[in-house]
Amino acid sequence: MENLSIESLLILGVRMVLGLVAAIAALAVWSRSREPGLIFIILATIFNYIEILFYFLDLLGVLPYATYQIFGVSWIRIAFAGGIPLFLTLGFVFIFKSYDNY
Repeated sequence: MENLSIESLLILGVRMVLGLVAAIAALAVWSRSREPGLIFIILATIFNYIEILFYFLDLLGVLPYATYQIFGVSWIRIAFAGGIPLFLTLGFVFIFKSYDNY
């Protein structure tokens, strides 16, 4: 594990705890909704928490990002960096489109 400051550990802990709460809440909403816009936003929330867990496992050295590289680029980091905003964008587009009916 790389040498982390108390501040970095505290921030990671807060992200993990609040990310878990958000992911659990997202799953609860998912069980009650079938609206496409909400489902994409829920997926973005869950993927955000998975990204936090991957970062933590990388810090521990259990599952380093360097393991999943193509041409020296970590495809896991790229997938999370692009996937989360993509899911949010799709969710908001679907929600915006649903307001056209009113």
